[in-house]
Amino acid sequence: MVDDHVITGYHMYGNETLDETVTSGLKELRGLTNLYKQRFKAFGDQDRRTGDKDLLGINNEKYNQRTITGAYYFLLKIEEVAIKK
Repeated sequence: MVDDHVITGYHMYGNETLDETVTSGLKELRGLTNLYKQRFKAFGDQDRRTGDKDLLGINNEKYNQRTITGAYYFLLKIEEVAIKK
């Protein structure tokens, strides 16, 4: 797998906003809830994922090539989060 600082692989349902998808994804994938988050960029051009690294993820995970990425920052209380290496 690609070594990045990202949380990948969550699907957006038709009735959700991007923020709602991120919130539910963090809860289901990482168990994180009640976090302050701020989106600072969204990427979604149809042909933006064409690099070798992108195609590796698409092919390994059977993603649709049309992918929307939301870039967020979060404020976490360090005493409430265990970081695993």
